[in-house]
Amino acid sequence: TQPVASVPGSVEAKFAEYSRVAFRLHLRHVANSENETWNVVLEDLDLSRAQHRWQSKSISVTATETAAGALEVDAKADLLDLGNLWPLLAYAPQSSRLATARGTNAQGRIHELEVKASRPDAQSSTAFTLRGRFAELNSRAVARFPGVDKFNGSFAASESGGQIELNVTDGTVELPRIFRTPLPVNKITGRMSWQRESEGWRIAAESLHIESSDGHAD
Repeated sequence: TQPVASVPGSVEAKFAEYSRVAFRLHLRHVANSENETWNVVLEDLDLSRAQHRWQSKSISVTATETAAGALEVDAKADLLDLGNLWPLLAYAPQSSRLATARGTNAQGRIHELEVKASRPDAQSSTAFTLRGRFAELNSRAVARFPGVDKFNGSFAASESGGQIELNVTDGTVELPRIFRTPLPVNKITGRMSWQRESEGWRIAAESLHIESSDGHAD
């Protein structure tokens, strides 16, 4: 086993080790006077760590940019294993947002991920959509973000809003700013949504049902 990623900025250097790294890479680049297109496909990816396997059949990204700066991006992944992917964030450019993301130490799986992004020209902001399913999601509480454990469900989001469908059994919620210890929950079902409005973000719970040893809430 060889270390393939290190986490900079820590007091003691830590390495992410992978017991197996294998994939088939297909790369296609087309350019002319009007636009440029890149297509990258990873097939039969195996990025496994000791006692924790990640095998993905296909991960693809297609990006096209025109001479005027218009951009179209389409990405798909049948399976992402966050526990094996998160150590690779050490290679990304450092920023406060990245530090927060790394601090969550996310674990779990994302299934059937689809991401689309576009902009009409170089001066315009980028619009995006993303959707997928998550299973056995675990993340630490960082900053204003709560921690969760054993969360399952699906999500769909864009730059203007989104929603999460939850189907959680025997999970845990961590809210260190409110409660000293994590809160065990027997079951959570329902939907949570958020929407950008002129006054800010509106967050709503729709048909949300929570059961715990202390009772239940709707």
